[in-house]
Amino acid sequence: MAGFLLILQHMKLETFPTPPRFKIGDGVLVLAPGSDKGREGVISGVIGHTGDFVYRYDVLLADGKAKRFFGFEIELIVRRTA
Repeated sequence: MAGFLLILQHMKLETFPTPPRFKIGDGVLVLAPGSDKGREGVISGVIGHTGDFVYRYDVLLADGKAKRFFGFEIELIVRRTA
């Protein structure tokens, strides 16, 4: 997929104690308070950091705006098929 990026900061994701909750291309709903709450987007980057072992996720929103969220600020959109 063009435009998607996996960023590793100081550590490979394979060495994290748990795998990322979301993967690039996942559709998500923003739960974080603020103007983006309730908006949908797509995970465009997974960022790992050695300092706290907490993943951050870059999300490309429907209007093209990119924002970074913690995992607890977004949830996976599950689409039902008939």
